[in-house]
Amino acid sequence: MSWFGHSRGIDWTELLRSRRITIISEAGSGKTYECQSQQRRLFDEGQPAFFFELSELARSEATGSLLTPEELSRVEVWRAASDEIATFFLDAYDELRLTRGKFRTALTHLKAFVGPNLDRISLIVTSRPVPFERELLGQLFPLSAPPEGTRTFVDDVMGTAHGQVSPSAKEKQPPLWRKVCLTPLDEPAIRALVTEQGLTDVEAFISDLRTRDAFDFARRPQDLIELCQDWREHRRIRVHRDQVITNVNLKLKPRTDRDEAGPLSEAKAREGAGTLALAVLLMKSMTIRHSADLQDDDATEPCVDPTRLLPTWTQEERRTLLERPVTCASKMALAISTWMGMPG
Repeated sequence: MSWFGHSRGIDWTELLRSRRITIISEAGSGKTYECQSQQRRLFDEGQPAFFFELSELARSEATGSLLTPEELSRVEVWRAASDEIATFFLDAYDELRLTRGKFRTALTHLKAFVGPNLDRISLIVTSRPVPFERELLGQLFPLSAPPEGTRTFVDDVMGTAHGQVSPSAKEKQPPLWRKVCLTPLDEPAIRALVTEQGLTDVEAFISDLRTRDAFDFARRPQDLIELCQDWREHRRIRVHRDQVITNVNLKLKPRTDRDEAGPLSEAKAREGAGTLALAVLLMKSMTIRHSADLQDDDATEPCVDPTRLLPTWTQEERRTLLERPVTCASKMALAISTWMGMPG
């Protein structure tokens, strides 16, 4: 993953040789961007590659409705093939937990969609560093290594003994399961992303980062993109508190990438987000209830319930607030702790 500025590690070509992959990194590290980019690359090359948000996959039994007609056509071609591997990118396990969605439900929907082709898929799951149900993934999508005694044409040519694999061949075999993380941006990668963001005064930006000893706040792609947006307006690296407040206000604006459940003013959104954020801090919970259909006895940890905290709001207003980016629990807690001068 050299886009993140580190020569060590592996690139996507090597990574995708494994059949079960988990990408575990902090928020804003670029997991979604990387997976969407790789899905588009593979798809453009004619391969069956598909991207799902786990929260949507858990809510929809009709998995095919989440794909475009072109993707559905590619699915049919793959199903008709005998040996082609389909790659499924499953994004944001942590956000599934925040909305109380069930990982088992999402995987069950995908398993039904895949049908009898379980041995012809690769799965890539992304998450922030939270407890991950790898055992469940292994139960529903089992994957075993080739039998030890299998003899191939290569074995005959290389003269290996029956049932044995040469040490060099073993070394070349990728692991079936692989867990990786995205490394932070180094200075060359920061320069490249700043240039890509269209800043014309890259040297002044980098110099200000260095003067204010702020490189640590630019190591994650999303943080750096937000710094660039702030720089365009203020022409300087502002203190972190001011940047957080500005970012929260931006994330409370009405969404332009999708239709919202109903109208919600920025002032009311700010009030509601502050209430939920305070509850997140006081309850020390990373779970915000997203649906009234989810019952408390299903919970394994305390749950922040917007219905109780915002009783005068309509269901559409609560849903609109919950689907705006700021209502990620960790982002809300950071915002309110910054605002109140509490330790983050």
